[in-house]
Amino acid sequence: MASVFWRQEKPSWLHDIFILLFLLAPLGVGVFIYLWPHLHIIKLAYDFQELQSQEKMLLQENEQLRTEKAMLRSLKRVERIAKQKLGFVVPQSDQIILVMQRGAEHAGRFAE
Repeated sequence: MASVFWRQEKPSWLHDIFILLFLLAPLGVGVFIYLWPHLHIIKLAYDFQELQSQEKMLLQENEQLRTEKAMLRSLKRVERIAKQKLGFVVPQSDQIILVMQRGAEHAGRFAE
């Protein structure tokens, strides 16, 4: 019986803190489970906005590239470069030679 008298008891405030934490833990987990989907949706909304702005920028760039492609493929531009930079000239009618494929259905149409 003497050992019972010498047993040290834990402070009651420490015991109360453990009980409080034990009772509040499920509440904290519940709040986390409730908030997580909402926070995830907010993040997805920000990501979606960023993707929309990237899409808009890429569509504008695509349109600019299509315009540039059309300009570069312009026959007037090609003709101007051929004449000015490469020294090409429009051929005379006696310089044009038509080449026919063998067995072409309408071979006689193109005769001079």
